[in-house]
Amino acid sequence: MKINLMEYNNDELENHARLRHKEKNSDEIQRVLSKFMDPKIAQEIANDAQMKMRLDNEFDQLKQDREDLRHIILKKQGSNDIHFPVNLSRIIWNAKE
Repeated sequence: MKINLMEYNNDELENHARLRHKEKNSDEIQRVLSKFMDPKIAQEIANDAQMKMRLDNEFDQLKQDREDLRHIILKKQGSNDIHFPVNLSRIIWNAKE
């Protein structure tokens, strides 16, 4: 399984992974989040400023993790390919169920 996180530049990563709550009102945020989570939870997130701040912090951590992967972990291997000793696709699929 390929993890696209490594291939995204900063703009692509932001478009793919960041909740743009500063550009949208609560109803728009709730509509976006309701596509992949319980609408009640989406409403709570859309109306909670502290949760939005947590999501921003999580996105910043995602960017930092990507940089660590690129410059520390994968640099030692000399390749962008990581071979996992588990069936990562199945684990992700099971988590979605």
